[in-house]
Amino acid sequence: MTEAMMDAVEEIQDGTIRNVLGARFRANREFGLVPFERLSQEQQQQWKDLARDPRFYGVLLPREGTPWRPKTTCRDTALLFFTLQGEGFLPAFALTGEREEVNRSVAQLVLDGIVEMQVGEEFVTGPAAARFILPQRRQAAVLCRLGALSAEALAYGASLRALDAGRVSARMYFYNRLPVTREWEQRFPDATAVKRELGAVNGWEEMAQDPVNHGWISWRRGSAKSMPASARTYKLYFSPRPELIGEAFPEFLAAVTRAGSMAFKAGRNAAGLLRPDKVVAYFHSEDQVQEAAEAIDRALSGCLGQGVPFSAPVGESLLVSWGADPPAEEWELRESWRLWVTNRLAVHLKAAQAAGDLNPRQFALDRMRLEDIDTDTWTACQGRKEL
Repeated sequence: MTEAMMDAVEEIQDGTIRNVLGARFRANREFGLVPFERLSQEQQQQWKDLARDPRFYGVLLPREGTPWRPKTTCRDTALLFFTLQGEGFLPAFALTGEREEVNRSVAQLVLDGIVEMQVGEEFVTGPAAARFILPQRRQAAVLCRLGALSAEALAYGASLRALDAGRVSARMYFYNRLPVTREWEQRFPDATAVKRELGAVNGWEEMAQDPVNHGWISWRRGSAKSMPASARTYKLYFSPRPELIGEAFPEFLAAVTRAGSMAFKAGRNAAGLLRPDKVVAYFHSEDQVQEAAEAIDRALSGCLGQGVPFSAPVGESLLVSWGADPPAEEWELRESWRLWVTNRLAVHLKAAQAAGDLNPRQFALDRMRLEDIDTDTWTACQGRKEL
């Protein structure tokens, strides 16, 4: 390495990850990099929305029979992958930028199996590289009730070894929903019954049913400002036990109205109200969502909550929690916060299991921390760049 390159790698302050920038690397030959234009028609259809982004290059496709999953890639990552067809130190162009972020990005490529890193006489990648990249794995923190519920959901996902990542993600996403019994179907058969249970929604306009996402009744405030597609949306999850929704709803409505919510939605039948995330309000800022959440928690102290896994707690309550959706310019297509989390957790669980990792849950948590996620509270870490 040149002296300038050594200067670029010598100092890393991030205590969550070791400095890997001075190592030797090579591309994992179990992947093939395919430009978007050379993908099959079916694959182009799958990733067509990404093709509008000028940074998008194509897809890293794993060879058949390997444990890896396809990964969309930008031009910079594509150039690095091509450069590392021959093993060696990182090229100078890959070391530009803030050192901790560059180190984090390279570590993610190694842990995701895209790039192999030399350790001693061998090259390692994927979960097998975790112990060389991540500091000694910490003991589990004492979790709040909602954090414990999220830990249960992750443990459940890890137990579903026979399912693919997509179905594991769905199971974790819907974890803690209640079964739809005949009694619930009779009480909440349709939107009319739900609206009767909720009562008056004064000052709000009911929106037309979404033909795609049709499981909700949605309302908006005429005075609410629209948000640009690239802005983060902050969500408040209201999760009383379904038998208490009618009694608790007026306090929810008053709090989100005062705090400046722009819209909210509720499940439109029994299946919707038995979900943990049965009522969701949307806000422009974290300050607004925190104001509303704390007001609800105070007003409904003692109200039994169901609890929404992979959302951020408000005190010790299961009744109310919050999250923030990733912005639209995220590499992958825009997803809800919890779906963003469960999709990635499922992929990391499956990668660890395929590599024979004896503790796939810990690998999944460690890998999420490299996405700047606080896995105790399921929020983006403060001081990091936004998702």
